[in-house]
Amino acid sequence: MSGFELKQRVEVIRQKVEERGLGEVLGRVSPGEVASVGADKRRVVIDVDFDTYLRVGARIGEYLGVATILGSVMLGRVVEVRRRHVAHIAHIQTLYAPVEDLEGLKTPAQIVLEPLTERPINDLDNCDPTPVYTPVDPLSVVFRPSPEFIAKMLGLPREGILLGMLYAGGFELSVEVRLPERAMYQHVLVVGTTGAGKTVLLKNMALSAIYTVRNATVLALDLQGDYLFTVLPPEAPGVYQPLDQITVLMPVTRHLIDRRREDIQRIAARILGEEYSLLDVTDEREAAELVGRALAELFVEETYPGAEVLNAETKTEDKRLVEVVAKVDAGGRVFTLRPLPWAMRFREVYPEIPRFFPFFSERVSILFRRLLEKLAGKDPLDIDTVMKKLESEVVKDADKDSVWKRLRLHKSQVDNFVRGMNMIYETGLFDVSYAVAENKSQRVFATFGEPDYMELEGLVVVDLRGFREAPSVASAVVYRVLLGCLRRGIRSWREAPRLRPRLSSSTRPTTTSRRRAPGRTSTKRWLKL
Repeated sequence: MSGFELKQRVEVIRQKVEERGLGEVLGRVSPGEVASVGADKRRVVIDVDFDTYLRVGARIGEYLGVATILGSVMLGRVVEVRRRHVAHIAHIQTLYAPVEDLEGLKTPAQIVLEPLTERPINDLDNCDPTPVYTPVDPLSVVFRPSPEFIAKMLGLPREGILLGMLYAGGFELSVEVRLPERAMYQHVLVVGTTGAGKTVLLKNMALSAIYTVRNATVLALDLQGDYLFTVLPPEAPGVYQPLDQITVLMPVTRHLIDRRREDIQRIAARILGEEYSLLDVTDEREAAELVGRALAELFVEETYPGAEVLNAETKTEDKRLVEVVAKVDAGGRVFTLRPLPWAMRFREVYPEIPRFFPFFSERVSILFRRLLEKLAGKDPLDIDTVMKKLESEVVKDADKDSVWKRLRLHKSQVDNFVRGMNMIYETGLFDVSYAVAENKSQRVFATFGEPDYMELEGLVVVDLRGFREAPSVASAVVYRVLLGCLRRGIRSWREAPRLRPRLSSSTRPTTTSRRRAPGRTSTKRWLKL
């Protein structure tokens, strides 16, 4: 091939770069340096004339593109920038005074590039990027790549969960970084040092999932309270605007009720008027609603200092407090808060207790259900009844007819069971109610239970701040919430088989039909952070 033909070939490549919008041509691969592409070392030196260098600059970590005469285009990262004065090129030594000739600065800038990926220039849209295998010839065309070219060459997904924008060379580029939706149905590990931005990344993932994934419910297990502030403007500009609504699963324990009893009565009295108190309310539904409104206001006081509850609506079923929907004004930012008081009912969960409370030995765990049913019958009413019967059984003589003797339990196993039941009772998670003693009895104003998990939508935060010093209790709450979500999800999944997403390695999750079949409900997609 003649020199003229080579020149024409390079010119055609330059025109393709410009016509296809791959980027702005900056210079050529240096003819005075060796362009090395090997298994262990990849190094390409680029010459950029002084005027172009002044106009566009050069920064470590930024991306540049290279179009070779063999028909491939590459994306590389700048790892070094060299600047030389004419005096250095001419080997002029300064003996008495430094050189001050500024004209000598007008030398080409040398940029050292580390090639990352390549694609054929004539088939850019129909193949995936690969590691660099093609040699890079001197005088190959070098260009500053467009955002679209960078995204293609890095193999970034066009659709999915938006994580943020690509950062390179000290600047944020107009290149979206997304996580494929199918990855959200697998385990994702986020690793980083303190302050690196792990929580910010997960918050962006949560918000992006809500805006992107159809029928998505994002469940955040929050020990620090970070996700409760997704309804407020971030301190620094983020990818998304704050949410207008948030749902909070708010564990209510007996300890919390005892600690907040006076505050609940104070807020209820303020709502009723100075002449009345919560004890004066005779309507059971109204009393439960007052307790719910008070708990919501206390939550806002603790979580959003200075915020105000504008109005609140409470949903109850008999005496059970189901949910509170409150409008909150936090410094001019108005949002909807939906706290769901959460507690466990012993009757409903006792067969599964050994699974999420690691207090029992293996044999006691196996016999746990039989032990309880021997103590309190086939249908234990509540944990208080069980504990009273357990106390009476413990004082019996082991040689006489007792539950322990009938089940052939060793004394160490009896001690393990009793100790475990006392620890469970001390958690305060079971059979929680707001009650006041009246005439040697208790008047129950409100009870608490678990919500219908399939009614959850949007961002759902499980508030675990109260269990920072009690990890085993936090684990029990998480177990029950995840189990409830899983069971409701499986039930809905079975009821709507036509809506099951089909995952593919090459496409985003789709559904076999977007049209809802008669009598079928939509399928919830659960994303856990």
